[in-house]
Amino acid sequence: MRSLAGSTVHGAASPASATILLVDDEEKILKALGRALRDAGHAVVETTSPRDAQRLLAERAFDLLVVDNVMPQMSGPEVAEQLAIARPAMKVMYMSGYPDHPVFSQGGVNRETVFLQKPFTPNVLTQKV
Repeated sequence: MRSLAGSTVHGAASPASATILLVDDEEKILKALGRALRDAGHAVVETTSPRDAQRLLAERAFDLLVVDNVMPQMSGPEVAEQLAIARPAMKVMYMSGYPDHPVFSQGGVNRETVFLQKPFTPNVLTQKV
């Protein structure tokens, strides 16, 4: 494990795994999801800060961004939009415990294909990845 100012890097990527940037402002959820993804064989970088996510993306490439939709500093779609400028091919998976939050009416989130409604099981997450 390697710590990066508010973020943590775990696991080593295998040929069949993805390198995932995981962003959630709730530390307990972040750690549980990171553990589930690592157990499934993925390399995971965790951060509670959308701003830190931007810095991390400048330092390395990721296959997938898994991001909470509702966070204090900026919404998940805002994070994804900003990160897409630097990495347009990166896939995005949104998650939220607030399905009626106004962020959904702003566009950019397709609940059918790239959205996980919290709470969900680790198995559901790893199947979607």
